[in-house]
Amino acid sequence: MSKKKYFLKLISLVLIFAVCFSCKLYKNPTTVNEALQNTDNGYFKVNMKNGDEVIFEKIEKIDSIIYGIKTIENNEIKTVLIENDILNIQKQNKKSSNSFKIIGITVGIGSVLLVFGMLN
Repeated sequence: MSKKKYFLKLISLVLIFAVCFSCKLYKNPTTVNEALQNTDNGYFKVNMKNGDEVIFEKIEKIDSIIYGIKTIENNEIKTVLIENDILNIQKQNKKSSNSFKIIGITVGIGSVLLVFGMLN
């Protein structure tokens, strides 16, 4: 087997491994109270009982009303969340998010190398 074919197979295996064993983007579900106490930066995925999923930057409770807050075009938008309609809340897993960026860049570079290798 030539070095070029060996190198292409090695890159293919690395790409397949990276895609198949990537980490979860969100942590295990937490309660509403745990999400309210969390002050870390990141995103929250709110899973509703009706099947909807909504992403917020913060979860706050003001005067016994729970709000999901996100910023759109420098405007802070508050969405009222009814606690009985919430199935669970998941916090963004920062480590996995960074891993996905690295994997995406690696897959992109690897794909370009594969294409150039097949053309030669």
